Amino acid sequence: MIRETPACRPKRLNLPFTRPPFPAACHHDNLAPSFTTGTAMKPEIRIASWLLASVFVVMGGYRLWHAFHGVPTANATLVFSAGELLLGIAIAAGWRLRAMALLGALLMLVDAVLSYRFWILQGNAQATQLLHFMKNIGLVGGLFLLSSLVVGKRR
Repeated sequence: MIRETPACRPKRLNLPFTRPPFPAACHHDNLAPSFTTGTAMKPEIRIASWLLASVFVVMGGYRLWHAFHGVPTANATLVFSAGELLLGIAIAAGWRLRAMALLGALLMLVDAVLSYRFWILQGNAQATQLLHFMKNIGLVGGLFLLSSLVVGKRR
């Protein structure tokens, strides 16, 4: 069921078949509410948050799984991986989505600078590290966009 709002109300042209020009821009009653605001979240924002969260869930869970199966892992890595897994779950669930997306962006930015120091390398090694660095920067951009698209008032 689509409700017309002032933003999506069609201009009446005295035609019997006139509908809103862009139904996706209208309010949809069947969307799942966000945990943070209780308001509906567009499906594309929900899917984007799940995809961005999957990076944290998979990588945090992967390192924890290997540590659980006997792979030697530093305590700091275990703590970081557990935090990364929880961050991904929080983003996927929509819990305090703006804050979690910004925290994820900060985490990815720090990881990019500390892990992929392409500027000190040469040749193919530099190209490989630059690729990974730019992948993280792209994820930072996606997380910033996600944080700005969250429905509800800012605190």
